[in-house]
Amino acid sequence: RPSSPDRAMSEGTGSPLELEHLIGYAGLTSQSAQAHASDAGIMVYAAASLVVLASATDPHQQKLLRGHTEEVTCLEQSLDGEYIASGQNGTRGERSGDAPVIVWAYRPALPVYRLAGLKASVTAVAVSRDNRFVAGADAEQRLIVWDLQNGQAVNVTRHEAPITFIAFGPVIQRENRRGASRPSTYRLAIGAGSLIKELSLDFNVKSMQFELVGTAVVMPNAGLHRAYSDGTYAPGDQFLLAATRTGELCVFALSAEPPAAHPDAPPAAPPPRKPGVFRACVPVSSGAGGVHSLVTEGEYVWLGAGDGKVKRFRGSDQSWQMEAETLLEGRVVSLSLTADRQELIAATSAGVIYSLHAGTLRFTILFSSHTQGVVAAAFGAESSERVATASLDGSVRVWDLNSYEVLYSAVRTGGQAPTVVSLGGELGGGALLLSGWADGAVYCHDPDAGVGEYVNPHHVPAPSGAVQPRGFVWSIAQAHKGPVSALALTETALVTAGQDGKVRVWSLGSRRCEAEIAQHTKSISAMVVDVEIPTRLHTCGLDQLVVTYDMKKQQRVTYHALREGQFTSMVQRPQGDMEILTATHDGFIFVWDVDETSPVGMLKEPNAQRLNALSLSPSGKFLAVATEQLGEVQIWDVASGKPGSNEAPVSIGQAHSEGVASVVWSPDEKQLVSVGRDGLVAVWNWFM
Repeated sequence: RPSSPDRAMSEGTGSPLELEHLIGYAGLTSQSAQAHASDAGIMVYAAASLVVLASATDPHQQKLLRGHTEEVTCLEQSLDGEYIASGQNGTRGERSGDAPVIVWAYRPALPVYRLAGLKASVTAVAVSRDNRFVAGADAEQRLIVWDLQNGQAVNVTRHEAPITFIAFGPVIQRENRRGASRPSTYRLAIGAGSLIKELSLDFNVKSMQFELVGTAVVMPNAGLHRAYSDGTYAPGDQFLLAATRTGELCVFALSAEPPAAHPDAPPAAPPPRKPGVFRACVPVSSGAGGVHSLVTEGEYVWLGAGDGKVKRFRGSDQSWQMEAETLLEGRVVSLSLTADRQELIAATSAGVIYSLHAGTLRFTILFSSHTQGVVAAAFGAESSERVATASLDGSVRVWDLNSYEVLYSAVRTGGQAPTVVSLGGELGGGALLLSGWADGAVYCHDPDAGVGEYVNPHHVPAPSGAVQPRGFVWSIAQAHKGPVSALALTETALVTAGQDGKVRVWSLGSRRCEAEIAQHTKSISAMVVDVEIPTRLHTCGLDQLVVTYDMKKQQRVTYHALREGQFTSMVQRPQGDMEILTATHDGFIFVWDVDETSPVGMLKEPNAQRLNALSLSPSGKFLAVATEQLGEVQIWDVASGKPGSNEAPVSIGQAHSEGVASVVWSPDEKQLVSVGRDGLVAVWNWFM
């Protein structure tokens, strides 16, 4: 629940809107979630365009590193945890397609360098063991090494295929007879398509430049054509371990360092190192997706596979034995050891981050997230502790806002996605979870069926297209021809609206359609039940109409029309004249009185952004607005002065990297929840 007002003002912004917590991890890329290298109990993971530092034990401890303009695609830490390097997708809207790498200082969680040169998408990053260099690779086969002393690129090379992993190896110190140091040699290994290369970064005193040279490891005569997903130096640096997309662990023996030059010899590049040699190919997973991640410690190696299995092997060179395994939900895309080396942090493509005992591999869920865009959110009328969300990943969920845990989740298979969600109605004292779907279906669940029990949807058999049976109450197979766009409950009926332009009234007992209202010629965007006369409905749509309809009399009461624009959302004031507020696609909010033909007020969003959703605070004083282009949550004071007299929002919150699809107030008016197309769920505190 909300922190104290002192915390809200701690950043010095003076804003009454404070980001309390962010829920989000999509598990799209390898090594996108890790245990912090030195700070026990801290995780580092990517959430859309943010890098998140979070406590594994206290969900309220969270720091957001902002700086990326697109989704973060990879991240890596220095061995001491003092630096974090993260890369992103290429910037949209720019012809250059620049994909910067940002280097962050862990303390005080601020950017140090924004490194340029990569394009399209950053595929891998790494930090040298002595924190001197950062290396990054992109989808256009570039490999760039930057000097962390000044942020300058010291070497740029292109390779045969996009690089999927970079692993820095030993730093070879060199000095002459008099003890004066010579430039060190840096070893690093890369995976590029079917090639594994070990490279050496050396400073050439003749050209006064760093040079990167090396060769591919030697494969067996019969050939070993594999694509590699992750790799690392084994302890002792005598072997290189690489995970393959066909489900194996490949082992390569590295040659000894070449003899050092005579101490009095003139400065020159060190002699080349002989290429590594293939030693073993150990089967790990026969399932789809291969092996995505690995981590080593001593004589152990842990591997995460596409079939959801994490396995622990023990051995070296050509002798390996599996000692433990476990099964997680989704592809295991990231594995790392905690600072005390007693536990693993594992992250999966199902948006779940786990803590595993390093020995037994017994696990607990730290948190889970939606893996695709979140399109809708809703509070119930009474509880400020629970919020429901709907996502394009095919799930509807109910979250506990004290612990940020999933209390309930229902999933549809077959590619179906929810479009709208509602917490309303009563069943045994608890609110029902209602959801509308893209195929026109409406489902009702009891989220209190098994509260606190997280069910892996992939482990529950269900017919194609069916919602999981746990907590299922009823469904309407085809409430509309096409997506359902709005849901509302009255005391006796369920009311649905669709993109087919129809409103339908359903009996709660029989789920039969009792009435159909056809007042719109295009998709209906939003619908509200009148706060004073519950038999009246207000709807707005893409046909530029706002319609008020009396369900009891089965006739239209009034309507309002725009000459231009499309309505995207609507709310109704709970007091006073109970005006209707509507949002448009071009940044206007109109205030309507049922007795007036023209708007009685108007707000204009300063940047003319598309307004995706409106939510009026329970007191009616504040209007929350979800915007598209800048991904903002705006709060407007709609109680002061005449309706529409304000020129700017009183507060703006930015947490999303894409459009905010929905924003809702909690019943106690202390918090808001926003959801976005970036897959994030943001919880905000409000101190006014």
